[in-house]
Amino acid sequence: MKDTYKFKLKLVKEQTFRCIHMNKLDRIKEFLINDIHLSKEAEEVVLLIGLDTQLNMTGFFEVSRGSIEESLCVPRDVFKRLLLANASAFVIAHNHPSENPEPSLEDINNARALREASEIMGIKMVDYLIAAGDNIISFKKENIF
Repeated sequence: MKDTYKFKLKLVKEQTFRCIHMNKLDRIKEFLINDIHLSKEAEEVVLLIGLDTQLNMTGFFEVSRGSIEESLCVPRDVFKRLLLANASAFVIAHNHPSENPEPSLEDINNARALREASEIMGIKMVDYLIAAGDNIISFKKENIF
């Protein structure tokens, strides 16, 4: 008898948003604070914005939802979504419910791991953001990675 295997690929339909041009940090901040309300989340949430070559949004995803003080962000989960969205660049963002904008050591290590993986995958990491209250910290602007 011949062994047969069945595999199933399940794609999850994510919430859709109008195509938004994300070429300026202010526009990304406006989107995360006013449209998504990231700073109002009670626990840490990691969000991913996939972008095309013109920095138009190709996809928006919630990568993970954690506790009040941490959330898990694995590069595999990020790049799986980016590939499905046919993205050539991305922005990753998460919130600090404590409203303390200072990046933790885990935040810095995570941003560096994502940047290294982005170089291997050929998908440009535009920025890594932390939302804390009405403030959003840009790792690119702060020269953290």
